[in-house]
Amino acid sequence: MDQMFPEAESQSTTSLDILNVVERMSNHSWDKCFRTRNTILIGQPFGGVPTVFLINICIWFIALCVFSFFRKAAWDYGRLGLLTNKESLVSLFFGEQSDKNSPVDPNLEIQKKDNGYFSWFINIIIMKKEELTKKCGDDAKIYLNFQTHLIFLFLFLCVPSLTVILPLNHSGRLLDSNSHFGRTTIANVGKNDKILWVHSIFSVFYFLVTFCFMVHHGREISPKKETKATKTLMITYLPKEISDPAIIIKHFHEAYPSCTVTQVHFCYDLRRLIELDNQRQHAMKGRLLYTSVAQKNGPTMIRVHPCSRICFCQCCTCFKEVDAEQYYSELEERLTDEFNAERNRIYQKRLDTAFVTFQDEKMTAVILKDFRWVYCGKTPQQSSVTSVVQSQKWRIFYAPHPKDILWSHRNLFTVYKCYFFLVFMVIILPSLGLTSLDLFFQWLFDKSFLDRAEMKFQCVFLPDNGALFVNYVITSSLIGMGSEMMRMESLLYYIIRLLFSKSEAERVNIRQRQVRTFKYGREYSWMACVVSVVMAYSITCPIIVPFGLLYVCMKHITDKCNLYYTYAPTKLKEDFHMVGVYQVILASLLSMFWLLFFFIVRLGSLHPITLFAFTTLLASIVTSFISLCFGKFWRKQPDSEREPSDTDSSGFSLRRSVSSSTFMCDLYVAPVLQELEMSLTPATSPGRQSYGTMSSQLDALDREEESEPQSFSSEVETAEGEFQEGLLIEDHN
Repeated sequence: MDQMFPEAESQSTTSLDILNVVERMSNHSWDKCFRTRNTILIGQPFGGVPTVFLINICIWFIALCVFSFFRKAAWDYGRLGLLTNKESLVSLFFGEQSDKNSPVDPNLEIQKKDNGYFSWFINIIIMKKEELTKKCGDDAKIYLNFQTHLIFLFLFLCVPSLTVILPLNHSGRLLDSNSHFGRTTIANVGKNDKILWVHSIFSVFYFLVTFCFMVHHGREISPKKETKATKTLMITYLPKEISDPAIIIKHFHEAYPSCTVTQVHFCYDLRRLIELDNQRQHAMKGRLLYTSVAQKNGPTMIRVHPCSRICFCQCCTCFKEVDAEQYYSELEERLTDEFNAERNRIYQKRLDTAFVTFQDEKMTAVILKDFRWVYCGKTPQQSSVTSVVQSQKWRIFYAPHPKDILWSHRNLFTVYKCYFFLVFMVIILPSLGLTSLDLFFQWLFDKSFLDRAEMKFQCVFLPDNGALFVNYVITSSLIGMGSEMMRMESLLYYIIRLLFSKSEAERVNIRQRQVRTFKYGREYSWMACVVSVVMAYSITCPIIVPFGLLYVCMKHITDKCNLYYTYAPTKLKEDFHMVGVYQVILASLLSMFWLLFFFIVRLGSLHPITLFAFTTLLASIVTSFISLCFGKFWRKQPDSEREPSDTDSSGFSLRRSVSSSTFMCDLYVAPVLQELEMSLTPATSPGRQSYGTMSSQLDALDREEESEPQSFSSEVETAEGEFQEGLLIEDHN
C-alpha cells in the first residue's frame, strides 16, 4: 500500500479541515486511485455518456424488435391456447395469461388489441387503471402508482437540477475547459464560493419534496376493511419453548380479566411440508391422468430417467420403460409417507408467532392499547406466568386477513438486506474506487489512514467520478429494461426443464408452474437502489437526474407489460408496499449525507456550510424517524374493521367443504395442517394450491369450477392453481 501513495507519505497534514483535494488534483489522480488496465471509454468526450447512451439505445431497440417478433410469431391469444399448445416453447413462455373468470371471450378481446408487432406496446401505454387492476390485482395498482409518483418526483427535480444546480456548477473556475463532464459537477466550484450555500439549501429542498411525494403515496396504501380481523391478534417474539396454548390463555385471563380467549394457534416453519405436499399432489395428478388414459387406450409406458427425452438410446438399462400408472402410484405413496413423517415433525419447528382470537373486538382494543408503548419501555400488565411467556418482549398487531398470510414463512427482512447490500455494492464501493469488501476494510482501517486521508478522499470526488454512475443509470434504463422484458434466462431455464422432464404429466405441471408471481420485494429493492444512486449524485452531479427520470419511465412501462402479460396476480400486505416508500426517503437522506461528506472534505468540519448541512441532515433523520414510528398520522386507516367474511373483496368464496364453525376456527391454521380428509384423490377445487381439502371423484373438479371459481388457498398462491385446469384439459384431450 505504501508504494501506491509515494507523494502522500511526504505530507504531514492530518486535519480534514485543511484538505483542499479538488483544487490540488492533477491529471494523474485517476491513475493513483484506480490501478487498472481497462481502456474502455478512456478519452471519450463528456465522460463517455453520449457513447454509452447511443449504444444502449441501439441494443434496447434490437431487444424490443426481437421481443415483438416472438410475440407475433408465437401468439396463442389467451390462456386456453397456452395450456393446449404443447409444441411452441416460445409461445408457451410469451403468451398472455388471461383471466379465466373474465365474462368476455379473452381470445376476441386480445385479437382486437394485439394484431400488430408493436400494438402490445401501445396497449400498455394507453391501458386504463381499471383494466390493469381487474387483471393484476390491487397490489399491481399500488406498485405502479409508486412508480408514477417517482416519475413526477424526478420530473419535478429535473427543473432545479438543470436550471439552477447545473449552471452554478458550470460557472466555477477550478477545472480547465478540457474537463467537459467535470465542469458540470460540484468539483468545479471553489471552496470560497458562496454558491455552495445554494447546494446545501437545495439538498434540504430535495429531501422535503421527496418526503412529500412519498407521504402522498403512503396515504394511498391504506388497509382495506377485509384485511384485518379485529377479534384476532398476531403476537410475535413468543418463546419457542411454549407449546401449550393453555399458558397463553392463562396469561390473558389473569392480566386482563375482562378478556376471554377463544382460540390460540401457533405458527410453524412449513416450507418443507408445503414442498412435499406440492410434489405429492403432482404425483397424484399424474396417476389420475394415466389411469384415465389407461381406461381409454390401455397402459402407457414411459421412461423416467431425466435424460430420456434428449437421449434416444434404447439399450441402456437406465432408460428402461415402466408403466406410467404404476410409477406415479409408487411415487405418490413414497411422497405421502415423507409428507406424513414431516408433518409429525412439524411441531418441533415452532416459530415465535401465534394468532390469538378473542370473544369480541373490544377485548383486542384493550390489549393493543396496553401494548402500544411497549417500544418505549412501558411494561404491560403481568400475570403469574409473565416470566414464562415473557410478555414484555411481545409485539402485538391486528392479525392480517387469512387470505393474506403466506404460510411458507416469508418476511420483509430479506428485502431490507437486499437493498442495503445493493446500495453498498453499487454506490459506496464504486465511489471509493474499490471492487470488494476486503479492499474496503483495508482502505478504511489502514494504520496510516490519516497520513493518506487526502488521497483517499480524492478518489471519492474525482471530477469524472459521477460519469460512472450516469452510465450505470443509462445502462439500467435501456439494456436492463430490455433484458427484463426478454426474460431470456427464464425462457432457457423453462426449456431445460422441459427437456429433462420424465413424462407428459410432468410437462403439464412445468407448463403451468412457469407462470410465476411478480417478485415485488426484489423489484422494490433494485428500483430503490437505482433511485438512491440518482438521489446521492443529484446535487454533486445534476446531469444524472434526467437519466433517473428515463429509468423510472422505462421501468414503469416494462413492469406494466410484465404484470399484465407475464406474471400471475398475487396478494401482499400493505406494509410490504411501504418498504419502497421508506427506501426512497432513505435515498434522499443519502443525498444529504453525500453532500455533507463533500463539505467536510472541501471546507472542513467547522465551516458554517458544513455545520448547516450537518444540522439539516440530523433534522431530516429525526423527521423520517418520527414519520416511521408515528406513521398513523399521515397514513389513512379504514373506517371500520370487520371479521373475515366467507367472501373476499373479489366475490370469491373462502369456504371449503367443512362446517361453518370449523371453518371459522381453522382460519388461522395453515391449510396443510388442518385435520381434513387426506385421501390419495384429487382436490375438490381447481384452485387448490398444494394443500387443503380433497374429495374422491375426479369429476368433482369440473363441478367445483362452476360453483366456486376460486378457493381459500388459491388466494394464497394463485399461480400454482393453474396446474389443475391444465391437467384437466390434457385429460379431456
